[in-house]
Amino acid sequence: MDDGLPFRNNRLLQGLVAWLLLFWVVTAIAPYNRFDWLLENLLVFIYGAILVVTYRYFAFGLLIAYPMRELLLRLAKVRVGWSYFLAVTLVLAFSGFYEIVEAWVAMIVSPELGAAYLGTQGDVWDAQSDMGLALLGAVTAMLCTWLALHHKGR
Repeated sequence: MDDGLPFRNNRLLQGLVAWLLLFWVVTAIAPYNRFDWLLENLLVFIYGAILVVTYRYFAFGLLIAYPMRELLLRLAKVRVGWSYFLAVTLVLAFSGFYEIVEAWVAMIVSPELGAAYLGTQGDVWDAQSDMGLALLGAVTAMLCTWLALHHKGR
């Protein structure tokens, strides 16, 4: 269920990709530290490739887990060790809640077509797949956060 334009027809997306590639080439000409530049840019392009392949559910987990962890640390005063686990758990909970609401809305709007809509989004395991991608994104974000903080502490 993708309501966006395909890449070949989406001039804004094409322009943004062209701008990103141009910016990347300009920064590659003479970086201050080539190893740092390569490491930073390689990670960006790996993440970009992952986001393109898995699309929005992975991105949801990847992008919301860190802010959730920060809220847990600052507002709920959760211990640092628990913050990683609880952030991932919250992402999974929100993802599951979204899938439940999606099913409810489909059944309320059109009871006879709701089950057909939910079952024909690609496969019968669509909700579980979406939740799994969000979980993978959250785990990736928390692993990167832990590695960055662990490396910074050395």
